[in-house]
Amino acid sequence: MKLVADVDGYHHLLFFSDRKEPLIYIFDSNLNLYKKIGLAVSLRKISDVKIVSFRKKYLLYYKTAETSNHHLSIINGDGMIRNISFVLNRASDTLWNRNTFHFFNVNGQLFLLSNWYFDPAKKNISTVIRVDSALTPHVVGHFSVPYDHNKELLRRVFITGNHLFIIKTSTAYEEDNYVDFTSIDLVSGSVYNKNYTVGRYFAAAPSIVFNKDDSIFVTYSTLFTPFGYKEKQPAVFVTKLGLDLREISASNVLKTQFADNVTNNFLTLGKEEIGWVKMTSYYAKSKINTSDVFIDDNYFQPMYFDNGPERIRLTLLDKDMLSHQDTVLKIEEKNFQIKLREYAEFTSNNIPYLAVLKNFSAKRQGLLLINPDHQGNIVVNDLGVFDRYDYFLSLLNSTSDNCVVIPFESKNEYGLVKICFGDR
Repeated sequence: MKLVADVDGYHHLLFFSDRKEPLIYIFDSNLNLYKKIGLAVSLRKISDVKIVSFRKKYLLYYKTAETSNHHLSIINGDGMIRNISFVLNRASDTLWNRNTFHFFNVNGQLFLLSNWYFDPAKKNISTVIRVDSALTPHVVGHFSVPYDHNKELLRRVFITGNHLFIIKTSTAYEEDNYVDFTSIDLVSGSVYNKNYTVGRYFAAAPSIVFNKDDSIFVTYSTLFTPFGYKEKQPAVFVTKLGLDLREISASNVLKTQFADNVTNNFLTLGKEEIGWVKMTSYYAKSKINTSDVFIDDNYFQPMYFDNGPERIRLTLLDKDMLSHQDTVLKIEEKNFQIKLREYAEFTSNNIPYLAVLKNFSAKRQGLLLINPDHQGNIVVNDLGVFDRYDYFLSLLNSTSDNCVVIPFESKNEYGLVKICFGDR
C-alpha cells in the first residue's frame, strides 16, 4: 500500500497485491471516496515499483520482472492516466536504459539516475538523465567515483537540487574505517569530497537530511564496533555540511546515545527545518537492491542492551551538533506500549514533528506527537485520534495546507484521516 496525498486536491491510496490487479482509491479534499481505478496488469510480473510526486500529478513506475521492459505513467489528481513508457524504452538509449532507475523531482522537473559498477577500473558510474517538458530524455552526464566492491560498500547514490551525492564506507576489520561523501555539481561539473575516519567502528546506513532550501545538510550514521571490541555499545556520528562539503560545524561522535537500554535514538536540530532521524542500536543482516550497485549491507550486529526495560531516546542537538537536551521514554509502560514499527516525521510551521504508534490494547491504538517547543524543550503529547483504527503511520503524507494525511484500516475497510496544525 502507498499513499500519494495532495494531488491537485485529491488523495490517492494505491494497493498492490499478488492476487489482484493494482487498485487506486481516490479521495477528494473532504476525504470522501471519489473514484476507484484498476490497473490492468498482473503484479506477479511486476518488480521495482516506484512513485515520484509532483504538484498536480505523480509518476508511477514499474518494471516487468526478468525483462528490460519499463512502464511509466503520469497520473493526475482526478485519476486520468497517461502511459509515457516510451520515455524509458527508446532503442537509441540502450547505453543507460537497461538498468534499474531511480527517479527524482528536482525543482518540478523529472530526473533519472542509473548506476553500474565497472570492475576493471574499480569505479561506480552514475548516469544522470533529465526529462524535458516534451518528455524527451537528455543525458546530463556520466559521473564516476572510485569504488572497490571488495573493500567498500556503496550506501547511497541520489540527486537533490543540482547535485549528485554518493556515500560509501569501508569494511576493514584490522584497520581504521571511514565514511566518504562525494558531491558533484551537475551544472558546473565540480566535484567535492569529504572523508571521515571513524576508527575501528563500522558505519551502518549513513545518510543525509537537508534543510528546506537544500543549502545545508546533516550527515549521520550509527557506528558499530567489531565483535570482541571493548566498546560494545554503538555510537552516533553527526556533522553539518554545505553543498560543497565544507564543514559548517565540527563532526562529533556521540558515544552515550544508546546507554541505559536505549535501542532507538531519534535526533533533531529543532528549528533548522531538518526533521527527525532515527538511529538504531541493532543492525540486521540484509542485502538490499541487489540489482543496483548501491546499498549492499552484509554485516550483522546483535542488539545491545542490559537486562531491563527497553527505551527510546529523543535528542535535540545544538548548533555544534552536540546534545542540547535528552528525553528517554520506556517502550512499555503499565497502560500502553510504544510501537516503533510504524513512525513518521514531518515539519509544520518550521517545527519538526515525530509521530509514533501507541498501543493501549490489542484493539485500541493511539498516536504520540513529539516536537521541540519554542524554549528548546522536547514535549510529548497524545494526538487526539479515534483509538479503534489501525494507522499506517509510515505512509503519512504532508499537504500544502499545513496538514498531514494518514491511512487507516477498520474492519477490513480503508480510509484516510487528516490532521491540521495551526500557527503555534
